[in-house]
Amino acid sequence: MNKIAIVIKVIGVLALIGGIIVGFNLYETPLEGYDYLTEKDYSVLFTWIAYGIIICFIFLGFGEIITLLQKSLNEQERQTKQLYDIHNAMDDDDSLLGKDYFNKAPTE
Repeated sequence: MNKIAIVIKVIGVLALIGGIIVGFNLYETPLEGYDYLTEKDYSVLFTWIAYGIIICFIFLGFGEIITLLQKSLNEQERQTKQLYDIHNAMDDDDSLLGKDYFNKAPTE
C-alpha cells in the first residue's frame, strides 16, 4: 500500500479524534463573575465533532483515491511489461511474423 495514502488516512482519523477532544474541552464555558460555574453549550460540542467527522471523511476519501490510483498504476506497469515481453519474443523469433503469437498458427 502507498505510504502517502496511509499517512493521509491516519491524519483523517486524528482529525476525528481531535474534533471530539476539542469539542469536549470547549463545550463548558465559564460564567462571567464566577470562578467555578460553567455553562454547557452543546452546539459547540456538536460543531467540533461535526468538523472532525467532515475532515475525517475528506482525508479518508483522498487516501482511498491515492490507493486506487496506485493499484491502477501497478496494473498498467504489469500490462506494459507483458507487452514488452511479447514484443521482444516476436523480435527474437522471426518465424512468428505473420502468425498469431498466442496460438502460433497462421493468421490467414
